[in-house]
Amino acid sequence: MKLRSFLTSIGSIALGLFIVFGGVHVASALTVAPPLSELDLTPGQTTQTQIKLYNETRNPVTLYSEVVNFGASGETGNPSYDFSGEKIGLSSWIDVAPGPITINAGDSAEIPIKINTPENAEPGGHYAVVFFSENPPSAESNQVAIGTKVGTLYLADVAGDVTEDATIAEFGTTASRYSRLPVNFFVRYNNIGNIHLRPTGKITIKNMFGKTAGTVQVNATRAATLPGQIRRYEASWEKNAVDNTPADAFSGFWQEYTNDWHNFAFGKYTATIVMTAQTSTQAIQKTSTTQFWVIPWRLLLVDGLVIIIIILLLVYGIRKYNDWIIHKAGGHTTTGGRSAKVK
Repeated sequence: MKLRSFLTSIGSIALGLFIVFGGVHVASALTVAPPLSELDLTPGQTTQTQIKLYNETRNPVTLYSEVVNFGASGETGNPSYDFSGEKIGLSSWIDVAPGPITINAGDSAEIPIKINTPENAEPGGHYAVVFFSENPPSAESNQVAIGTKVGTLYLADVAGDVTEDATIAEFGTTASRYSRLPVNFFVRYNNIGNIHLRPTGKITIKNMFGKTAGTVQVNATRAATLPGQIRRYEASWEKNAVDNTPADAFSGFWQEYTNDWHNFAFGKYTATIVMTAQTSTQAIQKTSTTQFWVIPWRLLLVDGLVIIIIILLLVYGIRKYNDWIIHKAGGHTTTGGRSAKVK
C-alpha cells in the first residue's frame, strides 16, 4: 500500500502525542522523513531502510533514538505509545543506533534502520514508532523524559497466513429526525483480519420517491483501522454553510429559518453506505443501510401561516370585488329583459 501524505506532529509528551493518518508532516525545529513507512516483511529476512532527519534550527542538535510499541485506543483511532512496556513484535525487531546523533544547523542526517524479522514472526500487521529526541531515554523503564519527540511510524505486514476481512458493526445517523441539513452519519468499521485496512466509503442518499438526493464520501484521507479493532468514521450531508452566529431567541428563530431554506430537505430518506478496503489480493466491500427523517418545521410553520393568510386575503378580496361590482351596477339585475331592483 502507498500513502500520498502523512502527518506526524509530536509535541511535549506531558501535553500529548499525536499521529494522524493521511496528513502532512510539519515540525518547527526538526523534520523527519518519511513520517510513515509501510513495509512488507518476510520471516527470517532482514530489511534495510533509513530515516532522514533535518535540523531546521540555527544551532546543532544532539538526538537519541527510542523504539516503542504502537497501537490505537478507542474508536477514534487515537494513537497509543507504550514507552515503559516490554518491546514486542516489530519494536523488538528494529535495530537503530541509540545515539548520540549530532546534526549541525541547517544540515541533515540519514539514520540506518535494520529490521530483523524472525523465522517465527506471526503473519499479519505489526506496528512500532522510531522516535528521536534531544533527551536520552530514561535508564528506569517506568520513566519517560519530557521533551519534543519526532518520529517515523512503521506499519509492517509479515507474509504468511494473512486474514483480510472486515464488517460494518454499525451505520447510522446521530439523530433519527432533523429539521434541516446537515445530517451527520457515522460508521463503525470492524477489522476482523490481522492486517491494517484503509477503507474508503460512499454514502448514497435517496428520497422517499427513490431518487438520489445526494452522495457523501467517507474517510477520504484513508485513515487506517488496525487489526482486531473497530474504528468510527464520520461524514456529513449538507448543501450550504450554516449560519451559527450567536443570536437571541427571536433572531435565532429567523436565523434558523434561513438555514432551513439554504439546507432544505423534506421527508423520509434512505442512506446506503459502501465501504471498500483495497488490499494486495482483493477489494473488501461491505454495505449497510439506514433511514432518517427531515422535517423543516420552521418552514412549514411560517410558510403555512403565510399561505393561510394569502388564502384568507384572496377570499376577502373576491368578496369585496363582488360587492364593488354590484354596487357599481347600481344594485340592479335584469330579468327577462326588464329591470328589477335588487332588494
